Amino acid sequence: MRILIASDEPCFTVGLARGYALLGHEVLLGAQNFVQRLGTFDIVHFLWPEEYTCRQEPDDSTLAGISDALDWWGQRARLLISVNNFYPHGLEGNPAYRQLYGLFYSKCHAIHHFSNASREAVCREWPAALSKPQAVTTGFNYEHLLRCDADRTALRDALGVNPGDMVVLVFGTLRKWDEVRLIMKAVSAAHVPNLRLLIVARYSVGGLSARAWLKRKMWDAWCRWHRAITVGRFVPDEQVYRYLMASDVVLVPRINDLSSALPALAMTFGRMVIAPNHGAFPEYLAGSRNLLYESGIARSLAAAIRQGGGGGAGGEGGGEKKAARHQERGRAPDLHGHQG
Repeated sequence: MRILIASDEPCFTVGLARGYALLGHEVLLGAQNFVQRLGTFDIVHFLWPEEYTCRQEPDDSTLAGISDALDWWGQRARLLISVNNFYPHGLEGNPAYRQLYGLFYSKCHAIHHFSNASREAVCREWPAALSKPQAVTTGFNYEHLLRCDADRTALRDALGVNPGDMVVLVFGTLRKWDEVRLIMKAVSAAHVPNLRLLIVARYSVGGLSARAWLKRKMWDAWCRWHRAITVGRFVPDEQVYRYLMASDVVLVPRINDLSSALPALAMTFGRMVIAPNHGAFPEYLAGSRNLLYESGIARSLAAAIRQGGGGGAGGEGGGEKKAARHQERGRAPDLHGHQG
């Protein structure tokens, strides 16, 4: 079949496209193909509805245009949407985005989820989804980011990590002050002497207000006080392995998000995950030795960090061997969503 992945996202679409290609299909990518109604396809696969509003809250005219485009494509191809987010981050319950997502769930021919929690949440919020075929698949991987020939010790040395340090990685975007406060309180309460935070994350909350500026200064000062290693710049895909391979544990500090890509990213590299016990996270980590903590509760996260510290932090851990075995299997990446 000829398949359009109607997205401009540059990372996980690589694995998704490869997965389709390994099954013998012809794959093209690009959100503009959907908007401009270009090409002929058997399947159009959607990932984030907000891509077609330039990630701005849609007005009535934008919604009408998207609805018309969905109708046009629906007469020419089978439409599939993978549920990546319940709502755009920080905009839960927004009426305009509720309408936007509702258009896709009502007009697509099938809906794909990465957890039963996703299926239940979507069907509860958008009853139109109940009438559509729904598939719930297992997780996904980022094996195209693996670099099993890299030297973990050299990567840790380059970051200034001591051989016995337990490196806890915070990766991605911190979207809420509550996430930042959770990290600060939990790490301070964990009392792990050899803990080193590796923060490859951008804190983007509150814009240019004085309150937002003060919070950023507080976060920066706390990081310096706790000897955190910070990387505030954008990290291209080909450099992601440097930080995953140098870490021992990957922390997911989400407060109420349905899901995240972080567990999949961490487990691709054989790293332990510490994630909140809500939404899809319990399903992602079920049957593994990864750790869950009570959502938003610093003392619970602190206990999980202490427990994670007993899993062979520092030096040459088992993560590289797991990642290498994962790559050697040569398995095509499963269909997956973001969650970053």
